[in-house]
Amino acid sequence: MGMETVEVTAPEHWPEAVAVTQTCDIPTVTGHATFNIHALSERAYTRIAAALPMPEPPKRKMGRREVVDDADPAHLTRRADVEFQRAVSVVDDCWQTLPGADAAAKAAWVRGHLSRGGEFFRLHDAILGVSGFGSGVAERADTTCAIASPEAWEKASEAPVHFAFERAGTRLRFRLCGVSGARLKAIEAVTDPGPPPTIPGPPSNIPGQHNAPVPNADDPEYKARAARMIDIGNALLLEAALGVTLPGKDDGAKADWLAARPAGEVYGLLNFLRYEVLSYRSRADFGFGG
Repeated sequence: MGMETVEVTAPEHWPEAVAVTQTCDIPTVTGHATFNIHALSERAYTRIAAALPMPEPPKRKMGRREVVDDADPAHLTRRADVEFQRAVSVVDDCWQTLPGADAAAKAAWVRGHLSRGGEFFRLHDAILGVSGFGSGVAERADTTCAIASPEAWEKASEAPVHFAFERAGTRLRFRLCGVSGARLKAIEAVTDPGPPPTIPGPPSNIPGQHNAPVPNADDPEYKARAARMIDIGNALLLEAALGVTLPGKDDGAKADWLAARPAGEVYGLLNFLRYEVLSYRSRADFGFGG
């Protein structure tokens, strides 16, 4: 039986993550183990990453300077622990609820109760696969277009490109078009979180003087607002490139709809669109050297 191709020409053609299911068959030393899984949503991916942030590497002295020490053994151990807890959280979300009150406890259960750890990682990798990670492929046409006028350039830049994902017996095919710089600027304008609040500046060494307040980008409310604007900007960008209207009464509802789609498909489309189709820079260096 061949793989079914679904052309995504309307929102209903792109199912949410919980509807993308698969029976995962993992070979074991005693035979086979099967797991009924569903895809990881973009919302769940973001929630797991936020709940389990990667630790900052320490700094060490190098002469008079401080440099980041990415190879510090204790840091690498902490990073590996967080990565494992993230993997456990993915399985917990997309297969069955694992024993434990939090990610650390669930990870401890996996380490303490599963005698063949490789099976856990194969299950985790299968979930990422059905979620679209690493499976997106662009359909590239090896053609040459002679651009002899501004009008011809405009028409050529409007040519669509297709990007597809294969998972669970289905090939999901998206038609993407470029987005004009004017449209991108408009999206940036409506998703600008504004300046962060300020906090008092450091004490002045000059009696009677006070340093100016400094922006506080770590303010929790500002960080939440900025993250929300990024989500809305992603939804508006994909809406423009796909040429369809995403469901939702407002831009926030559209972002919520997108967050329920498989994470690997959302990020695969956005990355291909930004870095290959658009190659967009909000600010560019137009210097001529010298």
